[in-house]
Amino acid sequence: MPPTVSPKQRQAAKREMIELIEQGASVQQVRSHRTVPMHRATVYRLLKRVRAEGEVGYTDGRHGHPIKLRGEVRTFLIEHCQAAPSLSSPVLQGVSITERSVTNLMQR
Repeated sequence: MPPTVSPKQRQAAKREMIELIEQGASVQQVRSHRTVPMHRATVYRLLKRVRAEGEVGYTDGRHGHPIKLRGEVRTFLIEHCQAAPSLSSPVLQGVSITERSVTNLMQR
């Protein structure tokens, strides 16, 4: 299992990769010497994004999204999960939400 990398470490690694590429290193060279694993296509997408957006291109843009379960559905699921902790996600999935959303809610 790869070691856990903090968001700051990942962003620093991205910056280092892009700097090395812009100094003339190949993507293959950069990827082979990095502690943060990143697919070749991901490196090229990052490079394109940084060139187009500048500093903003380094941010993932995927953190801090609002939760998917709101209002009555969320209340319903919380009450049912607390009343019957042995219920599984597939049983609760009949509420027309994904199994993953139910699992995430049950883990809270």
